[in-house]
Amino acid sequence: MMNPEKQQIRNLTDSSWVKELKDRAEQKNFEEWNDIIQESDYLKNFEKYFDNLDYFKGKNFLDVGAGFGGSLHKLVKKLGANLTNVDVSPEAIEFLKQQGEHGHVSTVHALPIEDNSLDGVISTNLLNTSVAMDKEDFENILKEIYRTLKDQGVFIQSHYGDTQMPLSREEQQKLISEIGFKNFEIMENKRSSENMHNAGYSDDLAFIAKK
Repeated sequence: MMNPEKQQIRNLTDSSWVKELKDRAEQKNFEEWNDIIQESDYLKNFEKYFDNLDYFKGKNFLDVGAGFGGSLHKLVKKLGANLTNVDVSPEAIEFLKQQGEHGHVSTVHALPIEDNSLDGVISTNLLNTSVAMDKEDFENILKEIYRTLKDQGVFIQSHYGDTQMPLSREEQQKLISEIGFKNFEIMENKRSSENMHNAGYSDDLAFIAKK
C-alpha cells in the first residue's frame, strides 16, 4: 500500500495537470504540444520497426495521458488505428469526444482497460514528466500498460523535450526490460540526439517496445 505522503504527492501532480487543462479549455486554447519527433521521423522509425505501415490498420490502440492530442496521436489515427484515450482531465476527454473519439477519465495508475485487450499503447511524455516522479511510479505505469496489451502488443513512448527525471536512461531501460517488454528500440530523431545530454537533465527516452 502506498504511503500517505507519496499518495499526496501523486494527487498533487494529477490535480496540477487537471487544473492546467481546465484553464486552457476555459480559454479555448486547445493547441497541441509539439512532439520532439516529427512525422517524418516517426514514419522512418515505424517502417524500420514494423516493416510495413499497414501494421496499424484496424488495430486497437490506447493513448495514455492523451491531453488534447498531439502529432503521434494524429499519426496513429491517420495510419488506420482505432484510438481510445485516457486522461485524468475531464476537459481533455470531453474535447476529444467532441472530435468523434472515445475516452475515459482515469488515472494512469489504474487504467479502465481489460487485461490483454489492446494491440498497442501510445503516450507522449508520460514517462518523462512529473507523473513519473520516481522508480515506483515509473514501474507502476509500465506495469499497467503491459497488463492491457495483448501478446506481441506494442508500446510507443514519445516526449516533448528535456525534462528532469530521477532515473537515468540505463535505469529506465532496465526497468522496461524487467517488466517484460522486449524488442526495445529507441526512436532516432535529430532533436533528441542534440538535446540528450544537457547538463542537469537525465535522458528522455522515445522508444518502441513489444510485450
